[in-house]
Amino acid sequence: MSSEQKGQEKISAALGDSTQVFYWLFTRLDGNPVHSEVTLNRVIIGGKTLLQAIVRDVSERKQAED
Repeated sequence: MSSEQKGQEKISAALGDSTQVFYWLFTRLDGNPVHSEVTLNRVIIGGKTLLQAIVRDVSERKQAED
């Protein structure tokens, strides 16, 4: 399964009112990896359903664990 497909699954689940928390490895434009923790939540504001994404850089924590 591709990263795009996995991401779409997480988004769909979050919009279905199931908070999603997962780790994701990004690559910066300069080629350096960024280990992140992502939280996705459904939020309803003014009758509109929105997706809230909180992304935390956990690269230092990952290095310490390794």
